[in-house]
Amino acid sequence: MRSDIIKSLKESYAFLKDDYGYEIIDLENSSNLIFYVRYENKSLQRIISTSIDLRENSFSLTIWRSANGWTKDEDMLEFKDYLKQNGIDEQLYGMSDFSTDIKLIADINKHNSKVFKRYGVGLIKGEEGYD
Repeated sequence: MRSDIIKSLKESYAFLKDDYGYEIIDLENSSNLIFYVRYENKSLQRIISTSIDLRENSFSLTIWRSANGWTKDEDMLEFKDYLKQNGIDEQLYGMSDFSTDIKLIADINKHNSKVFKRYGVGLIKGEEGYD
């Protein structure tokens, strides 16, 4: 199951590598409950973390402005907050209850990645998000 969840994250967010030149710099699948894949584009000085926390039934996208691969909390932006701040009604999906259903997790990852690709392109390209 752990490898299936990581595979789902990598497949859903492959556009970061394929279209925008990000590289996978870190992944976590040693836990049965927390999974993430982090991407970095050094030339844009951006790190994007895609994660699933099954303890909290949450899925998140976090964008950092980075300097030489280092990040600070004040340079962190949660994509769900970005949507809200910009009056975008589209929501990121999550789960209401604990589930290890890989099909459900994959469907949520696909939806959230589509929302990110559509509304977060400026963040992905390093053009906005940190005014």
